[in-house]
Amino acid sequence: MELSARIEALLYWKQEPMKIAEVSARLGVDEGATIEGIASLRDALKNRGIALVEHNGEVSLATAPEAHADIEAMVTEELSKELGKASMETLAIILYSGGMTRGEIEYVRGVNSSHALRHLQMRGLAERYTDPSDERKTRYRVTVDALRHLGVRSIEDIPGYEEARAKVTAASMGSNEEN
Repeated sequence: MELSARIEALLYWKQEPMKIAEVSARLGVDEGATIEGIASLRDALKNRGIALVEHNGEVSLATAPEAHADIEAMVTEELSKELGKASMETLAIILYSGGMTRGEIEYVRGVNSSHALRHLQMRGLAERYTDPSDERKTRYRVTVDALRHLGVRSIEDIPGYEEARAKVTAASMGSNEEN
């Protein structure tokens, strides 16, 4: 498989910006080859629905700017719907954990949570942030809008918060304790 296709697959799977150095390391190639592969991918994506976004030494995939009107119509439709079970479950896990990585959320739920996380972010109920103890990790936390949506002033105002937080934390660590 060509290097540009490998880069595309990696960026598609990651679904968030990656440093060029990280792409190189993951694919086992030098940065010069990675930069050439990125240029080749950029050319291959011209006039397509997917675009390569490059900024400050990071690359990611995104929808092409020309598709903005189509995407905006779909987003408006999605935002008018109620939150689904998967999104509510994911929001609860984030809320009671105090912040988790996508992998930790998926471990607790037992399923891929990318769509639910994207949906929560689009609605402004969850946000990504860099883990202060490990800059390589991205975590998710609830927003002030999520608390407003739930009708509480702070997370601690949610009934049973401390008990539920302990259970979610134990589950994310792979605890086999019975409740």
